[in-house]
Amino acid sequence: MENVDRITLLNDIDVLTTNYTIKVKIVSLWRKKMRDNERETYRIDMILMDEKQNSSFLHAQAIFKI
Repeated sequence: MENVDRITLLNDIDVLTTNYTIKVKIVSLWRKKMRDNERETYRIDMILMDEKQNSSFLHAQAIFKI
């Protein structure tokens, strides 16, 4: 059971705090391939949207290889 009181909207994220619980939908996702090996993924980029669908979007990255 999720605690709705603890979910932070994307517009309410503050750079001075590092721990949030967010509930988002991935609206777009794409992969950045490794230069030397096209079969391996270097990074995944995503556009995230929260429940305020018209005003709260976030670009996020997840790095696979360094």
